[in-house]
Amino acid sequence: MYQVLSTEQTYLLEKNILNTYQMSVESLMNEAGQAAWNQMVNIYGAIPNNMCVFVGSGNNGCDALLLAFHAMHAGVLVDVVQVSPVKSTYLTNLYANHSHLNSVLTSEFKDTYDVIVDGVLGLGYIQKNDDIIDNWIKLFNDMHGYKVAIDIPSGIDANSGFSKQFCSVDLTITFFAPKIGHFFSVGKSAQKKLSVALRHYYQPLGYDVIRYVSLPSKPAYVHKYECGNVCVIGGSDGMEGAGFLSALAALRVGAGLSKYHYLSSNHISFDPSLMACNYKKENIPSYIQKHTVCVIGPGLNKYDAKLVLDQLIHKDLTLILDAGAFMVLPTSFDFNNRCVLTPHVGEAAKLLGVSNDYVISNPIDSALKLNKLFQTPIVLKSSSTVLVFNSEVSLVVDGCSLLATAGSGDVLTGIIAGYIARYGFTKQAIEQAVYKHAALCSYKKNKSLIASDLVKRL
Repeated sequence: MYQVLSTEQTYLLEKNILNTYQMSVESLMNEAGQAAWNQMVNIYGAIPNNMCVFVGSGNNGCDALLLAFHAMHAGVLVDVVQVSPVKSTYLTNLYANHSHLNSVLTSEFKDTYDVIVDGVLGLGYIQKNDDIIDNWIKLFNDMHGYKVAIDIPSGIDANSGFSKQFCSVDLTITFFAPKIGHFFSVGKSAQKKLSVALRHYYQPLGYDVIRYVSLPSKPAYVHKYECGNVCVIGGSDGMEGAGFLSALAALRVGAGLSKYHYLSSNHISFDPSLMACNYKKENIPSYIQKHTVCVIGPGLNKYDAKLVLDQLIHKDLTLILDAGAFMVLPTSFDFNNRCVLTPHVGEAAKLLGVSNDYVISNPIDSALKLNKLFQTPIVLKSSSTVLVFNSEVSLVVDGCSLLATAGSGDVLTGIIAGYIARYGFTKQAIEQAVYKHAALCSYKKNKSLIASDLVKRL
């Protein structure tokens, strides 16, 4: 398991490093510049013949300028471009103490270099309208060469990955640990490769990123009712497949029994390994007695969702709520940690009464607010996934755009239900379920997937 940092956590870590090692800011910056140069050369595979280094007004510009300093010492022909007026005292001192850096300062540069370095905005950037920066980002993206960003590509919000316009790079070199913005929104695709320098200074201050953990396999002698049971309630007319995907996914990941109760009036054929029947209010006692996990929502229209949720929300049931359930869910409700809510960005925005952009710009804060409103675990689905369990945040960052397909969320809901049925209502069970879903991206790389492919891959 490793961790990622917010901007605030990064600043706190830097302060702790300076105190712990009795270092000056200048010493830490010098080490960062050297480390960035070493990693760039190692990943690029050679010392480039020429470079263009774009420098911003703050401390991110210091790291870029120090990288230029080491490049010049290695014999690289360097052009340094100061994009915005210097504001950082440390940057001012760098120019003053290394006069030969001034000799390569230029406002005239070519459109092609071996390596082009983005050291302009960094972690402290706040989204705003700035014609100078917007024009420079366009210019940067139009240039030709191997592109490297220091800490995070300019234009990307380090706390969310959100951006209206950003530098697209081949490599990002960040320090101590990855940042949240490297894995969310457009930040996830802004760089082809991410490398972390100065890892040895890291202290556990960030959010956990979930990796694979082996959970117990089924014992040699076991009855199906000892492996947990799942009941999926969904499938209004014309949307029967959603609940089917959830129920089958739960079975695929090891639930002993998975039954699909659908509200459709149509005659539907399902997988023979899956039990299926029409939803009836009279069956509610059997859900409580026989089923350990009840899924509500996949493929439900608003009318059917309200019917089912009104009948079950107050029952002593372990619930997984998704899709149609969010259309009729109260704006707050105390589930007392017996339910998992699995909203995507739009559903989360509706529950919080905010815009989609707010959720995209504040994914962790949004998930924490939902956890507080409903007093139960949250799985907020986005380009990466935020999990909140008892106010503790963890992240799954391994998913990719192949999972952005109709029915993918229904499969995830079924996986979560199956894992909870088998392993109990625990943080680890939910985390590993989400990781299992994200890991399906490794299937058929660079090709499209449909939801039934995901189920077969489980």
